[in-house]
Amino acid sequence: MDGQLTRDGEVAVFHDDFLPDFTCLNSLTLAELQARVPHVPTLQGVLDEAREFNQGSGPLQGLVIVELKAAAPLCDPDDTQEKAIVSAVVRVIRHEKMTGQVMLSSFSPALLFLAATRAPEIARVLTISGLQFLTPDEVEALLGFPVTLIDKKRDLGLQWAEIGPIFRLPGYRSMDEALSAAVVTGARVVEADLFSFAGLGANAPLVVAQLHGFGLKMLGFTVNDAAEWFFLQSLGLDGIYTNDVPLGVELQAPIP
Repeated sequence: MDGQLTRDGEVAVFHDDFLPDFTCLNSLTLAELQARVPHVPTLQGVLDEAREFNQGSGPLQGLVIVELKAAAPLCDPDDTQEKAIVSAVVRVIRHEKMTGQVMLSSFSPALLFLAATRAPEIARVLTISGLQFLTPDEVEALLGFPVTLIDKKRDLGLQWAEIGPIFRLPGYRSMDEALSAAVVTGARVVEADLFSFAGLGANAPLVVAQLHGFGLKMLGFTVNDAAEWFFLQSLGLDGIYTNDVPLGVELQAPIP
C-alpha cells in the first residue's frame, strides 16, 4: 500500500499524492480528503485490520509492505516533505506495534536512508524500475514528460531528476549502482519490475545470484499472465507480485 501525508499530518492510503484534478493530498486534511474520496482509509486503519487478521489466522500470516512515496514535484516543489512522511509512517507502525510485520519500500533511496535512521528495526525494500536505467532523452520519448536533472541535498551519490510534475527519482548507470544503493540504505530486499529484468537479458539470473550473495532477497513485479510468471520464476527470485490473485495462488510454490 502507498502512504500519503495529509495537511494535518495523518497518513492516508492512496496511490498518488494528488487527486485526478491535481489537488495535492498534502493540501487537504484527512477529513477533507475523505469528504472528497470516502473510500480512502488511513494507514492506521489498514494496519488494525492486518494485525487482527494475523492474530486470528493461525499459521497463515502475512507481511504488510508500505511504500514510502517520493512526493511529486507538483506537491512538494522544494523537496522538503521527506522527513515528515517517514516520521508519520513510522509513528503509525510503532503505535500499532507492527514493526516486525511491516516492510517499508520505496523507489527513493533517500527515503529509505531516512527510514534506516528513524526506524532501523523496520525492514526496508529498495524498489527499482527499468525506467531508471534510461537516458533523459529515452525517458522523455517514452513518457512524454520533460526530464530535468537536479541537485538533490540527500542524493546518496546518485544523479536525480524530475520527470515532469509527477516523479522525482534517481537514475542508475548500472545495476551495480542500484545494488550499492540497497547496501547504503540497509535494505534487506530489492524488488525490480519486468522492464528491469528484460533489460538485463541473459545477465538477469546472475544479478539475482549476486544479490543473494550479499544476503538480500529479490522480488519481481508485476505479472499478469503465466508467461510473465514463469519468466520471473526462472530467474530464481524470492517472490513475485501479480495483479491476478487466482493465477498467483495456482502457480506459487507450495506453502510449507
